[in-house]
Amino acid sequence: MGLTFTLSSTLSAQDTPVYVKHSGIQWQLLLDPTSHDQVIPAGSTVKVVSVAVGKFTVQAC
Repeated sequence: MGLTFTLSSTLSAQDTPVYVKHSGIQWQLLLDPTSHDQVIPAGSTVKVVSVAVGKFTVQAC
């Protein structure tokens, strides 16, 4: 996908959803279920690995 974002909040499958605004749309960030990371801390850079309507699935860079 090529898009990267810096997390403003910690991202995990269990916590409150994290959102980013890109191209005028509010996107929900989802942790890639195949990732070895259970939690990605705030301030980390993530890359988009797949897209669904209103959702970016991401992995740590």
